[in-house]
Order: sequence, then C-alpha cells, then structure tokens
Amino acid sequence: MKIRNTIIATAILGALTLTAWTADKAAKTPGPTTRPASKVVATVGTDTITNEQVMVAMQRMRARTPQDALDQLVNQKLIEAYVRSVPCSKEDIKAWKTKTEAKLKADKQGTLEEYMAKRKIPKEEIPQMVRFEKLNELAMKIASPAALDKFIKANPSYFDGTQVQASHILLSCGSGSSTEERTKTRKELEKIAADVKAGKVKFADAAKAHSKCPSGKSSGGDLGAFAFHRMVPPFSVSAFGMKVNDVSGIVETPFGFHIIKVTKRTEGTGKPGPNAQQIARQIVLGNFSDKIIAESRAKNPVRVIR
Repeated sequence: MKIRNTIIATAILGALTLTAWTADKAAKTPGPTTRPASKVVATVGTDTITNEQVMVAMQRMRARTPQDALDQLVNQKLIEAYVRSVPCSKEDIKAWKTKTEAKLKADKQGTLEEYMAKRKIPKEEIPQMVRFEKLNELAMKIASPAALDKFIKANPSYFDGTQVQASHILLSCGSGSSTEERTKTRKELEKIAADVKAGKVKFADAAKAHSKCPSGKSSGGDLGAFAFHRMVPPFSVSAFGMKVNDVSGIVETPFGFHIIKVTKRTEGTGKPGPNAQQIARQIVLGNFSDKIIAESRAKNPVRVIR
C-alpha cells in the first residue's frame, strides 16, 4: 500500500473541450476484440457498471487489477452523477454552441453538427457536456495563479520544506467498495481509535494488529518523515494540522480510512520552494475532486454485486 508519491487525485475534469469529450466516450466504449458476457458488477445510484466495462477499463485506464479498474469506474460514475445536478439553462447551451462553433471553424473542423455526427455523439448529450464545462471553468478559477498564491500564503508549512513524522493505522476501503462496506470499515476504525485514545492499547500495537499498510507490521505504522507533497492531500492536511503526540480522528483518502499519530515535526524555511505553484495546484484540484466525489457518494449509494 503506497501512501507516498500519490498526490495527483482522481482525474476529474481535464480540458473538457469537445475533443476531450469524444476521447472520453471512446474510452468507455468496449473494443471489438474482447466482449465477455455482460454482467452488472456494481451500481452507483441508478447507474450500472458491468464486468465488460471493468475489463475495458483495465486496458484503457492502465489499471493493475480489476479492483483498481472498478475503483476508477465508480469515481467516474460518481462524478457524472454530480455533474447531472449542475444547473444548465437554455442560455448556457446557446452560449456553449456559439463558442464551440467558433472554435471548430477556427480549427477547420466543420460545423458542430457535422463534428458530432462524424463522432456519433447524440445531441441529447449536449446538456451534460455543458455542465462538465461549467464545472471545469470553476476548477480553473479556483486553481488560477492568483488563487494559488493566496493558498500558498495561507499555508506556508505545506511549501517551505516543513516535515512531519507520523504513524498511521489504515483500514483499506477503495472507491469501488460498497456504501455498506465503507460504513462498516469506518465504524471498525472508530472503535480502534477509541481504544487507542483511552489508553487501552498503544498506537504501535494497534497498527501491528489491524493496519492494512505494510508499515503496520514492519514498524508499528511509522511512515518516517515527509514533506506535505509526499502524501495524498487529505492525509497531509490532517498530519500537518496536528501537534506532536496527537492522534487524529478518521481521515479518508483514496486508500481507505486512517487514524494518524504525529511523532515529530521539523519546521521549514518559512519561504515557499520553487515548485510551490505546481504543488498547490495539485492540492487544490485534488481537494475539489474529493469534495465532488464525497458529495455525490452521499446521494448515490454504491452497491457491489459479488
């Protein structure tokens, strides 16, 4: 289980031009060579995911395992469900068509109608495309250079070389886990956290007994010292906001649920490093993606069919 070097969160929006939308649709379309019998393996709200889609995702999304592919597909469905809730008026659609027509003309790709017909994009998908673009514009706004500068100034320790040493206990529960399983796992970790905070068990012993991260058995959950960008944002936000010897509440990341204990803190220079803007952008967009997925998950229960 790698917690380090995974700062880039779920790819939520990207450059959602018409071309990107076409590529995304192609990525969801099964190829002609592999067509197993289609069986629903998960549902996200009213949407379904089939074993065929999982196999295609293994190839198209470079997933290492079927579970990795399912995790990515569930996140994709959660984002799509969220996007359907974004307001989209007739004026929004008209403005989008005008802008897209102008871009296609400038690129010498014909009219919008010709472009969509050639790529077999039904007109019924235009409202969802407009909603995606509105969300993308919001993401670009919160990750603008000015917004990132403000974020860096508000959180200097994230960017100045400050390091925290921490241990954690992880109970694995990926995005592709059912709502029922996630609730059960969270409650299990809450019980472990309560025992640790009450002094019934030492943190390191609890990590050795329960953590699904290799660090549990090898070092009592100790991850060593790390700068902010070396961990996924929710983990680092929690760790960097704690005092030495504090134990966190439940922290959710793409790997599952954690409790964290900070054991040491080394202050940095107080000045942002040369990659501060890049790191800030990853953090801000990662947080934006996580927020959308969390809000969508609350309204669209995930069910896994074994």
